[in-house]
This record gives sequence, structure tokens and C-alpha cells, in this order.
Amino acid sequence: MAIVLKDIAKAAGVSVGTVSDILNRGRGHLYSQETRRKVLEASRRHDYRANRVAQAMRSNRTGIVGFATANTTTDGMLDNQTAYPFLVGLNKRLTGAGYHVGMVELAELEQGQTVPHALKERFYDALVIHYGLTEHAAKFARQMGLPLIWWDSGIFLPEGCICRDETAVSSELTNRLVAMGHRRITYMVGESGWKKYTAGETVHYSYAQRFEAYRAAMHDHGLRERVFVGYDPETCARHLADQKVTAMIIQGVGLSIIPEALSILGWRLGRELSVATLDREARMDTKGPLVGGMLYDRFETGQMAAEMVLSMLRQPQNPVSSVRIPPRFDMGDTINPILPSSSQ
Repeated sequence: MAIVLKDIAKAAGVSVGTVSDILNRGRGHLYSQETRRKVLEASRRHDYRANRVAQAMRSNRTGIVGFATANTTTDGMLDNQTAYPFLVGLNKRLTGAGYHVGMVELAELEQGQTVPHALKERFYDALVIHYGLTEHAAKFARQMGLPLIWWDSGIFLPEGCICRDETAVSSELTNRLVAMGHRRITYMVGESGWKKYTAGETVHYSYAQRFEAYRAAMHDHGLRERVFVGYDPETCARHLADQKVTAMIIQGVGLSIIPEALSILGWRLGRELSVATLDREARMDTKGPLVGGMLYDRFETGQMAAEMVLSMLRQPQNPVSSVRIPPRFDMGDTINPILPSSSQ
């Protein structure tokens, strides 16, 4: 015999409406922790399974939140690995509230005037959108009538956005290195991105924010910015030696050519050269030396985005204020204060 809400209510000693709110309507936040515990334990004991189809028909909601991001490159390679910890955090919090996450390809939102089937049929109750939409598609997304959360999207509005403050991140990292005695700090970039940036072409918003904050911080200290472009170890070694560089800022945690360049010079990582990253995922292990610099807890950010979604769904009349993720620093294994004998 199928278990129904009335059975759970009797076992938990609460009303059917309370059980429905907690198990089916995503309104558990209205009740005490003890009441939620009793209902959830009773549902587990009786192996209660909600009828999602019936719920959707009654509430006009599917219990599914879409996550829109670019998953593959144009040549079919997997892309955007940094979205994974965010997605795990988003899913963990939403699942705990009775929702599930569905993946949406950004390409689905780039189809001109054609509305994707999943959106036309109101398959999602809300959307969380990552970076990559064109301005046209972003406008289209806003017109769909769904609650929207923009994560690290390059869209900065007073409401509905959650993003890392890349300007503050780069500025703090540069200032910390200067405070440790570093004066000759170089900024490492790839050739293609640098060409686009210096030509005034469109680049990822964080690319410009990071470099310009580094440059401004250096100037504030009366220091000159230095840029190393490319990934050739011999050229890198010459740059480090000629410029007497004591610290290098990189974008991620991949040391790339740096160990080989240091080997050419006979330098040691973290001694003659400190290496600091602008972006190290806070909850994922990395092989080799733990690169010091600025941490980004995307798992936690995903949970914060989920809270914003839930707030929008529970109280659609109340706007949800945007959130900027502040800087967070870690010394790691690759950053050290300048040695007293080093020439500046």
C-alpha cells in the first residue's frame, strides 16, 4: 500500500499541511528545526516517495533549477572545469531543499528568436547563468520571466548577481607581495589573450580587471608594472634575470614553464622567485607544490547562489541583493618574503 502524506503526518505528530510544506513545497524554512527533523525522519522510516508529476501539476513548478554554462569548446573538447565545484555546491544545497539541478547549454540561449524547448515548456523554475552569453542572449534570458542568478557572468547589477571581486583579488595579492618586500613583480599572461587585450578586443572581464588592478597597485607604491608574455622557458628565464624579478603573478595553479625557467637560472621556487596565483580552487587538491595566492571557494559560492535561488522562489516579490565574493589569501608553498640579501 502506497504511503501518503497523511501517514507521515500521523507518524510525525504534525498536520498534513506541515508535511506537505516540508516535503513537497520547499517551505521547510517556515518551521523549526525539530519539526523538520521529525517529518524527515518519518518520511525515511516509511520510505515515502513524492509524486513529482502530481506536485508539478498542483504547484506549477517542476522542482528543477537550470544551470547554464559552456561545457564544450567548438572542437568538441571539454571546457570550463572550474564550474564543477560550483555546480556541486549548488546541487548540494538545492537537493537539501527538495530541488534538482539540470544542465543547460549556453548555446540553447543563443538561438535567436527561437525559444529552447526546455524553457518554452517551463521545465525550469529558475536559471543560474555562468559567463558566456552574448548581450542579445542575456536580454532574451531576462525576458523569460524566470528567476535568474548571474554567476561570474560579467553582468553586475544591484540584484541577482554573485561574483568574485577580481579587482579586489588582484589588488590585495599585489599589495601583499609588496608588503613582503617584493618590488620587481612580473605579471604572466598568454600571448593570444594579451594580443586581444592590448588591441582593445573583447576578453573575459576578469582578464582586464585583474591586470588593471595589478598595474594600479604597483603604481600606488611607486613601482613599475612588468609583463611576461608567452610560454617559452628560455625567454622566461631571460626576463626573470634581466628584470631581477623576485615575484611572479600567474592566473591559475599550473606552473607551466616556470620550473624549467628556474632550472635554467639555478633558482629555487619560493626562494629566489615567489610565484603567486590569482585563482586557486579552495577545495580541490593539486599535484606538486601548493601554489600560494588567492583562493576561490566555488563550492561555497554555489551554495550561496542556491540560497539566492531559494529566496527568489519563496518570496518572488522581494529582490535578492547581489553578492561580491571578497579576496582570501593563502601563502602556500611558493610565496616567501624577500630575502634581505636580494637586490631590489
